[in-house]
Amino acid sequence: MSNKIARVLVAAAAAGCLGCAPVYLSRPGGRGVVLVRVALRHNAPEVRLAGDGARIADAGHGATLAPGESWTVTAAGGGLRAVTGRGTEIGAISGPLRAWAAGGVEVEGRRVAAAVELRPEAGGGVLVIAELPLEQYVAGVVAAELGMAKPDEIEAAKAQAVASRSYACATLGSRPGAGYDLEATVAHQAFDPGKPVGATAARAARETEGLVLTRGGSVFAANYHSTCGGRTALASEAWNADDRKFPHIASVRDGHCGVSPRFSWADTIAATDISLRLFGANAEIRDVDVAQRGPSGRAVALRISSPAADTTLHKDKIRFGLASRPLPSTLFDLQCLRDESGNVGAVALKGFGYGHGVGMCQWGAIGMARAGKSYVRILKHYYRDVRIETLR
Repeated sequence: MSNKIARVLVAAAAAGCLGCAPVYLSRPGGRGVVLVRVALRHNAPEVRLAGDGARIADAGHGATLAPGESWTVTAAGGGLRAVTGRGTEIGAISGPLRAWAAGGVEVEGRRVAAAVELRPEAGGGVLVIAELPLEQYVAGVVAAELGMAKPDEIEAAKAQAVASRSYACATLGSRPGAGYDLEATVAHQAFDPGKPVGATAARAARETEGLVLTRGGSVFAANYHSTCGGRTALASEAWNADDRKFPHIASVRDGHCGVSPRFSWADTIAATDISLRLFGANAEIRDVDVAQRGPSGRAVALRISSPAADTTLHKDKIRFGLASRPLPSTLFDLQCLRDESGNVGAVALKGFGYGHGVGMCQWGAIGMARAGKSYVRILKHYYRDVRIETLR
């Protein structure tokens, strides 16, 4: 283990997290346990908390819930307001409201295996945050990202665990003032604290406990995606990113992701859908063509010509900005289907892959695991010049 990582971990053990924003200990994490704070829901109109024996508290109020009791919490006056199951109204709750129980807390009727914190949000609703140990979070991410992985896919699940742990550790503390570290969606990593963790996901987290990806002595956010379609992408092909800031990312061939049900795809998009999306009107479309491709063959510039205006979509804007539904990937060929006047009536797409294409291909990892490759081999295939080290 490098000295730099060792120094980070000494600080982490003292603070309770890897240099992250302040941790509010809803429940003791244990000495040296890293706690992760995950935003589960933004601007909820109201949130109902329940759970036999659950403790709910803020700076001035508190209760231990008996069977059948609950608190319904809303945002009010810059703070929080609660109505208890007994009809008692509690207003002017200025600080965060926290709930925890040994068996988890019920949030909107669903048991969450984590401590829960509620905060008022600028949008006028309630922010719901789960706080839990890093390793429990990692197991939950593996379960959410890979589903119920099979025993012969354990090495892929272990690769996912290391990548997810690395992403989390590199992201902690990156949102000062937000009150949480990560989103529970694909904006960061899929995570559902109420979802059961299968045996393979639990084993993957346990057998890789503390392991992270490093390059040059630093943990990095390990990007990954569902299906690369035969070749992964550079960061600059997916986002407005400088590849020099992603030295661990290379565009590599992948001969194993053909096992993915999303390896290839086809779609036809009506010109009216494109024009309404881009121009806000049912304008004629004269042409749609790929103006530039990246090293992996993905479209990085898509030009749309119309009498009303011409526009060019770049990188991820191609996936999410061309039509009312996102494209599976930007690795595609297209054909313009023209009407009698020569204008584009529809665009036929034939493509490969699902997702942004950067970093580890999850289905490629599954294919490699089924072929007998280890999680170390998998990770070093997708990430360049990296080490796998233990956080202690």
